[in-house]
Amino acid sequence: MKVVLVAYAVLMLAYMTFKATGVGQPLRGIVKMILSTTFLGVGTYYVAINGWLLRDAVALMGLLLAWIGDLMLIFKHKLSYFHVGCTSFAFA
Repeated sequence: MKVVLVAYAVLMLAYMTFKATGVGQPLRGIVKMILSTTFLGVGTYYVAINGWLLRDAVALMGLLLAWIGDLMLIFKHKLSYFHVGCTSFAFA
């Protein structure tokens, strides 16, 4: 688990560096989705180890909606995708 957290931190620093230096959208989008998927995976792993409760299902649904929001906001040049992404984040 520590390796996953270290990898997450390194990818987050890479993403912030890409954003600050203006690196193109395709690479930033790939790194962003890897980060989002890792976040969802860690949440799912935690729930799988500790057992399922209603609050866990609600938390995982929020993480999944946030993942969908991240995915849709990568394609922000299409207005309909942007709206779906914003709505997904609102429900998350």
